[in-house]
Amino acid sequence: MKTRAIDGFLGALLLSLAAGCSAVYAPAPVGERPHAAAPDEWEGVWIHGDGAVAVSVVDETNGTIRLGWIEAGDEMERKTLDVVLRESGDWVFASARDPEKDGSPWLWGRLKKDGARALLWAPDTGRFRALVEQGALPGSVGEKDGEVLLGELRPADYEAIRAGANGVLFDWDDPILFRREVPR
Repeated sequence: MKTRAIDGFLGALLLSLAAGCSAVYAPAPVGERPHAAAPDEWEGVWIHGDGAVAVSVVDETNGTIRLGWIEAGDEMERKTLDVVLRESGDWVFASARDPEKDGSPWLWGRLKKDGARALLWAPDTGRFRALVEQGALPGSVGEKDGEVLLGELRPADYEAIRAGANGVLFDWDDPILFRREVPR
């Protein structure tokens, strides 16, 4: 189980995943192709249930945004996290690595942005674990912690995820809501 909290856009996803003892990871950012990140659509201050994060676009064409926030502890510390936006069909996925662990796998979630509002859903670890164990999705399951490391997803895998062919794979009842309060 993770004990270190990372705040921010995907930090809220990381925090929700850290509340449990397992997560769904990927070897690369999830999605089939980059999702363009126009600065006028993304840059600014985004508010979520646990705080706020400043967002800037690092690479518009390849869908990379950078999040910045202040983490309070014994001392105030400035933190950043790069998030990669990719798409499959009409779905967008947000993926990020732990910036303190080189070569770590990617945590990810489904993202839906509508103007100044964005919703982020975490994958349901139990459902993905079952699909990997059944061989319906490529990957492996950690023996000790039950974490899921997906293998390379094929177009048919993405289609099945989007279509719900294997049931509800995301925590639809508990999305993380972000709203842009201060555009740049």
